[in-house]
Amino acid sequence: MATALSILLVDDSRLILTKLGNEVASMPGVEKVLKAATYEAAVEFLQKETVHVLLLDINLKGRSGIELLEYVRVQHPAVKTIMVTNQGNDYYRNICQNLGSIGFIDKSHELDLLPDLISNCAA
Repeated sequence: MATALSILLVDDSRLILTKLGNEVASMPGVEKVLKAATYEAAVEFLQKETVHVLLLDINLKGRSGIELLEYVRVQHPAVKTIMVTNQGNDYYRNICQNLGSIGFIDKSHELDLLPDLISNCAA
C-alpha cells in the first residue's frame, strides 16, 4: 500500500513555493505540502513535522540547500530528498547524489520528471 506523503518544499522564491507547491499538492498520494524559504525554517519543520520527501533548491538565502541536504542525511535519514534547482550542471548533480539525494531536477526544463519521482517515494 502506498504511503500518503508529507512533502516539504524548500525554495527562497515565493513564486516557486506557490506554483510548485500547488502542483505537488495535486499529485496522487500527496497528503500535505509544507513550505519553507530558508534553511532555518526547513529545520524547524523537520523537527516538528513528519516529512517523507524534501524538495530542495540549492540556492537559499543564508545557508545553502547543500548544507540542508547534509543535515537531513545525518539527522533525518528516512527523509527522501529530491533536488529541484536551476543549478542543473553535473558538478552540483554529483555533489547532491553523493550526499544522498535520490533525484536531481533542473527546474528550468525537467519539472515533468517530478511526479514519477514523488510517486516512487510513496511506493
